[in-house]
Amino acid sequence: IKIPEIEEDYLENSLIELVKNNPRMLYDFFDENNIIIYPRCIDGSWGYNIDEITTPFSHKTRIEAEIAGFEDAFKLLESRL
Repeated sequence: IKIPEIEEDYLENSLIELVKNNPRMLYDFFDENNIIIYPRCIDGSWGYNIDEITTPFSHKTRIEAEIAGFEDAFKLLESRL
């Protein structure tokens, strides 16, 4: 069985929709895999921590920070596999 490759834009758009509609599901998924994501806001700029990883506060909205955090969390999970 050959599985077609999924375009990166499709995955990114799907992730954006999931974050907008039901981010709790992704937080729960990563919590179960011991990857804890903490979105944070300082002076109107958003960033996030994942475990010991701290990112700069370079996002304008919480959703932007969550999307970037989930992308990094997927990379971290993949590196653990």
